[in-house]
Amino acid sequence: MINIAILGLGFMGKKYLTAIEEIDEAQVSAIIDDSATENIANIPYFKSLDDVLCSEIKMDLVVISTPNYLHFSQAKTLLEHGYHILIEKPFCLKGSDMEVLIKIAQEKQLKIFFSTPNRFSPALAWLKKIQSENILGQSYLVQVNCFWNRDQRYYTPQSWKGKKELDGGTLYTQFFHFLDLILFTFGKAELLSSYMGTFRHQSLIEIEDTGVLTLKLATGGLVNFNFTTAVWDKNMETSMNIIAENGSVKISGQYFDEVSLCNLKNYKFSLYEITDNEYSNLQLNLKYALKKLYDTECDLEEMLYHQNLISLVENIYRNSK
Repeated sequence: MINIAILGLGFMGKKYLTAIEEIDEAQVSAIIDDSATENIANIPYFKSLDDVLCSEIKMDLVVISTPNYLHFSQAKTLLEHGYHILIEKPFCLKGSDMEVLIKIAQEKQLKIFFSTPNRFSPALAWLKKIQSENILGQSYLVQVNCFWNRDQRYYTPQSWKGKKELDGGTLYTQFFHFLDLILFTFGKAELLSSYMGTFRHQSLIEIEDTGVLTLKLATGGLVNFNFTTAVWDKNMETSMNIIAENGSVKISGQYFDEVSLCNLKNYKFSLYEITDNEYSNLQLNLKYALKKLYDTECDLEEMLYHQNLISLVENIYRNSK
């Protein structure tokens, strides 16, 4: 049985708690949260990271699901104490911080895993497969639209959300996964232009609520990424449109879990290719980490990929107009 501790029992921490409870080979051995109580499923609880580090609780893996600004310092502390970690997005707010974590992990032969559940969506797995097999041919244009609602129900005065130094920005908190999916599916990209503004939420937040990005893929194609949290009342759209040499594809759904259009040369799409998983995307992400937990080598390539992703987000903000 693999023992997993959850650091931070907010919105995502509770999702991890539920997900782990349904994985046969794992159990939650500890919850660390300053508001935790003894009544959470009879799981040992600790008010601080220091408290659990001074205990004898067995932790094979620690899931970090605290507010954005705490990720780096807590990840660093856990690695220095010899623990494998899985970090909720955004993994850090600076590429240089990620570099520090990678160095410690290599020195201590520890694993850093990353929360990328959307990669495990059947629709995204299918898209990755046809891209890898060159069924699409060259991708000319990838357009991603994330038109979401976040308002005073989300940005409460006492929250860290929306505060520049604590949150980082919507590309860290809301739309980080979608940048990951672009690079994960289509390869490296460089920034061509970045335009951001705050329209609906000027009195609520210190960060942008709307942006338009243009990236150039290493393969020569273009990416247009439009994002906003300024939609009134409720989310409007999440979609990826791909115009490629051999046809067109559209992925949609809140978590990119639907193939809305597939028109490809010499290829007939079948819904049987997009089968539901026995486990949720988050559980599949966890099971992937558990499978890799005791591999002899850390996945340096994956860690460097995420360092580059964070550096890209930094560059987007640095050059935004």
